Amino acid sequence: MSQHDDENAQAKALTRVRSATDVLTPEVRAVTAAIGNMTAGPVSSERDRDVNEALVEADARLAACDTEGAHAAHERAFQLNTTHPRALARYGLTLILVKHDRQRGMLFCEEAVRRGPPPPSGDLELLFALARASILCGSRGQAARALERARLLAPDDPRINAEAKQIGIRRRPVIPFLSRNHVLNRWLGELRAYLRRESRRHLEAPKLPPAG
Repeated sequence: MSQHDDENAQAKALTRVRSATDVLTPEVRAVTAAIGNMTAGPVSSERDRDVNEALVEADARLAACDTEGAHAAHERAFQLNTTHPRALARYGLTLILVKHDRQRGMLFCEEAVRRGPPPPSGDLELLFALARASILCGSRGQAARALERARLLAPDDPRINAEAKQIGIRRRPVIPFLSRNHVLNRWLGELRAYLRRESRRHLEAPKLPPAG
């Protein structure tokens, strides 16, 4: 199976879980919300391919409302490659949500971010997983730090902004040493929002074929 086929299998497995939303239990919905769009990522070795297959099985188990089976598949993915960032993160999330082992789950999600790309870059899905884990475990400060890093990568991601709103995080003012309500910050904040909307509209606009 090629890397493209692996990625397609992962995407299809996640789609099956999403399409079954109406019949999912609250526990399964919580797990799938925490996992977000986290497929295994690129394949660079046979071991990575085995990890991908285990994560695809985990998604299939979730679609069948089998949280214990999903956790077992995540555990197998971790055992296949104990340094794979996304296997670490997904295993950590099911430790928290299925086994209610918050301490170990948090350690796995933290380690996943450490093994991902370093600041100022990062892996959006790993940061989202750490933020979700932190919120679930009551660690608001760590959730805020993970979400701030995630926002630098994807300022308009609705999941990131929803989690930030949930714990009361607002965007930094444009000029940090002035108050949020200062006239300059308010004006520049409106300008920043306008430019982001225009940039997004430009990126989403259909590309016309060249004349000729």
